[in-house]
Amino acid sequence: MKKTLFLIPLVLVLVSCKKKSDDPLKYELNLSNTYTAILEDGSTAKKVSVPKKYNGKEVTELSGFRNNSYIESVTFTSNITKIDAGTFTFCEHLKKISVSNSDTFKTIDGNLYNDKSLLVYASGKTDETFETDYNISSRAFTCAPNLKKIKCNGNIVEDNAFMFLESIEEIYISSRTNTISDNFIYGIMPKRLVVNNKTILDTLTVKDIKEVYVIKNGIVSEDFLSKYKYVEDKTIDKDTYLYYEVK
Repeated sequence: MKKTLFLIPLVLVLVSCKKKSDDPLKYELNLSNTYTAILEDGSTAKKVSVPKKYNGKEVTELSGFRNNSYIESVTFTSNITKIDAGTFTFCEHLKKISVSNSDTFKTIDGNLYNDKSLLVYASGKTDETFETDYNISSRAFTCAPNLKKIKCNGNIVEDNAFMFLESIEEIYISSRTNTISDNFIYGIMPKRLVVNNKTILDTLTVKDIKEVYVIKNGIVSEDFLSKYKYVEDKTIDKDTYLYYEVK
């Protein structure tokens, strides 16, 4: 009896070798043999969920969302241990960043933090006021078209903490703040700056803000007095301030 030999082709299915066609992320292999997930240029995705692994290797870094006007939410877990500075700047419709089981990052009310600092304020949130007891990192606030008032209660406000907040009306620096960068504001001119802090007044650089309220008995710098004139005392939230206007 003649035997017929059937050859069955061997098909290897590598689920993680090729990204899904609807995945808005691209992946770059790092020297550490892990991947960085980067939002594709021109992506119109509104929601992005960052996978734990790609091509069998961990995805540990996040980059490339800057200036994207479509993204509304980003989700990732404990695998992400590094996010490039400025990754989420000028994402004007970003409403929520969600993190789970991470020792490096956390989210509170949709905003991104580490243990000490606010890293990213989600610019697309509809809140008009925001208050935080955390330090404020460089580029934590960018655009945020609905935000009108920010109250800073943390110890540190870094360089370019507030960038191009065109709708902002007031920034409040509390008595707890002991370090503030000369360039903590960039590309905006809030109507009002309230400084309830005596220790930083003589080193604080204020640039072209129309109204500045300085806690009474604070000592302002000569540079400040060359640009601003005292108008009157005013009470804000039961504290007395010296009200100055641009000369």
